[in-house]
Amino acid sequence: MKTKLFYAFDVNSWRGAKIEPLMKHSTFEWLTEYSPIVSDARYRKVRGNQLCDLLVYATGIPIFLISEKFRNILDENGFNGYKCFPIKSIEGVEATYYGWLNTNESGFVSKIYPANYMNTNPEYLVFNLKTWKNYDIFHLKDTLWNICTPEVKSILEKHKITNLKFIPKYIGFEIDEEMFMQKRWDEEIPTKDKFIEYELYKLTQKMDTDFTLEDLHFVIRSEIGLSTYIPIAIDKIISREFANIERSEEMKWTRSEFLESILLCSIMETSLDYWNKYFNEYNRLKTFLSNLTNKEIDDMSKGLLGFKDQINNFINLDINNLQVTN
Repeated sequence: MKTKLFYAFDVNSWRGAKIEPLMKHSTFEWLTEYSPIVSDARYRKVRGNQLCDLLVYATGIPIFLISEKFRNILDENGFNGYKCFPIKSIEGVEATYYGWLNTNESGFVSKIYPANYMNTNPEYLVFNLKTWKNYDIFHLKDTLWNICTPEVKSILEKHKITNLKFIPKYIGFEIDEEMFMQKRWDEEIPTKDKFIEYELYKLTQKMDTDFTLEDLHFVIRSEIGLSTYIPIAIDKIISREFANIERSEEMKWTRSEFLESILLCSIMETSLDYWNKYFNEYNRLKTFLSNLTNKEIDDMSKGLLGFKDQINNFINLDINNLQVTN
């Protein structure tokens, strides 16, 4: 079954300048070439001084302006699915910006795989890939997400477009056209188990040395192939391969970003049954953690609450309750 992962535009930081339109207009539907504000695009800056490539509304709605640099990069690379319209004025801003029109609509969301309770796995929305018209940028019916292909994401990241980040959000599954017309989603859209199977298949195409923090966190939280992936994860924890990954300031007190400490927590939360069977791995990780200084633990935590207590609980597991079998 053919699949393709797409990305959603999101705001990278809410610290940049914010704008609002001088003309009132509906902000919970896509702008079109016929929207009144397109012919009378006048704005004012209402707060903030940092001008980014993505200039957003103060209300946080998914309508924005893009810089000349942003537009030029899209045009030069021949990306399609969007249009820009000229801005008459932005009070308090002299730089050139353009209005954004997402001009292509594909099918509708058929299923949602929700984020897990710690919000460390993204929410995925599934749609029929056959409704996608091969546009680089598009949106789905009844949603307000700007969606792009991995190619768009790669180019914009390469050119360091500011105030823009990408969320792995949409998965297109190609299903039989007749079944699509009948909307028999439950029969044709893969189950969560099939989705996990697909993710695991992608991991089998990688060398151990290429596993990312996200890869390992996904399989360990999914409790799949633990005897294969936990030793690899422990190796990377001990070698401090992921030590330099930093938590952004706005996410400082959440688990919403992948960090070395979050991967370690997932490992330590593995059941006693696993450590009972693979005691050597438990002992290897325990030895590493026991030798860490308080400062090293604080540095590793990156502000993750309860991290030190979880390490202490892991180190002090009642070994007498574990029947060592290897």
